[in-house]
Amino acid sequence: MYNRPSAPRTIGGVLDDSIRLYRSTFAQVWPLALAAGLVMSVPSLLWDARLRPDGELDPQAALALFKSGSFWLTCILELLVYIIFYNALISALNAAAIGREISIGAALGVGAARLPRSLGAGILLSLLAGAGLILFVVPGLYWIGIFQLVLIPIIAGNSDVRAAFAISRRLIKGHWWRASSITGTMISIVLVVSLLGAFLGAVLTAVLKWSPATGIFMVEAAGVITTVLTLPLYPCALLATYYDLKLRHGIEDEAT
Repeated sequence: MYNRPSAPRTIGGVLDDSIRLYRSTFAQVWPLALAAGLVMSVPSLLWDARLRPDGELDPQAALALFKSGSFWLTCILELLVYIIFYNALISALNAAAIGREISIGAALGVGAARLPRSLGAGILLSLLAGAGLILFVVPGLYWIGIFQLVLIPIIAGNSDVRAAFAISRRLIKGHWWRASSITGTMISIVLVVSLLGAFLGAVLTAVLKWSPATGIFMVEAAGVITTVLTLPLYPCALLATYYDLKLRHGIEDEAT
């Protein structure tokens, strides 16, 4: 069972806390990670079947697909459903972090209820970061770091978008390097594992001489497996960082 620290920890201690939260909750949250992975992979497989009927990419079919309104509508729906599962994953992880129990159904309910706010926060953060990176690289990186916790108050504390940005800024101000080091390390771990999964799928395709269709399927399957394994890691780091910074600032938990 996971026990949240009662005092601030070092960077290594917060990373260790992230892994402990991941290990103690994986058995409960992997169905949400699996669902999120399937939401992203199944449409890709269906599109690949249309674009590669003979194993080779059909440029005309690709152009027709990108011009299709149904393609973009599917992409939008795919993104929205993915966000619901991701929100639910954070809700389930947060419940474990604060010592509460939550069912998958209840977590999905939270994920759906928080969809408008999490989507709005994501769009606003993307615009801020994008503008900062395009105009001046340093402000973009700063905003990404200072607002990286914005989703946690929305899910864990039921905050509105404006309050969530204020909370993230308040917590991380003065601790930008600490927070960015923790989450950056976890992002690196996720990327390495994901790349290894994709590489393994490609190697097996080449060694076993699978057909192009089978190879695409196996690469997607490897992607789903790595998603199940890695998707909870980053939220665990965000939650561990969030609660560590609250301890440092002497802020009590919000009611969820």
